[in-house]
Amino acid sequence: MTSLRLIITTAILSVVCICTQARKVALRLKVPQSRQNEMVHLPPGEVLDSAMLVATADSIRFAGFEKNASSTVESFFVTNNSPLAIRRMTLRITYRDLQGRMLHRREEDIDLDLPQDETRRVSLKSFDLQKNLYYFRSNPPRRGGMPFTVEIEVTGIWRCL
Repeated sequence: MTSLRLIITTAILSVVCICTQARKVALRLKVPQSRQNEMVHLPPGEVLDSAMLVATADSIRFAGFEKNASSTVESFFVTNNSPLAIRRMTLRITYRDLQGRMLHRREEDIDLDLPQDETRRVSLKSFDLQKNLYYFRSNPPRRGGMPFTVEIEVTGIWRCL
């Protein structure tokens, strides 16, 4: 009777484990007051992923943003200095003119395989469909165009198990 009870309990636990899905946990983070144009850090505090590992405030860095006026793609580099491998990030990207006025803001979910202490290039479809805006550190176009700056904030990090 005891072995039958053990078999039934094991079967029920197996079915429950198979039916449940792993949940991804993302925390909304506060935006730091001091921002840099090309390199933005996670706000002070911590981000917990589904395995409850911690990414510190200095763990994610952005650099090398690039978008020419004629380009339909914008790209930048992401460096992971955290102790965990990142599989997905949610970014809030804010575009401003040189006077600081907001031109556009968007949130992007980016799937990437970013092991710790490595850098990856991320390319996104540009928000500028008219092709008349360019990043202020890129080469200006021959005919017109308006320069802009960019701020990138991490609002969520996921790690696959």
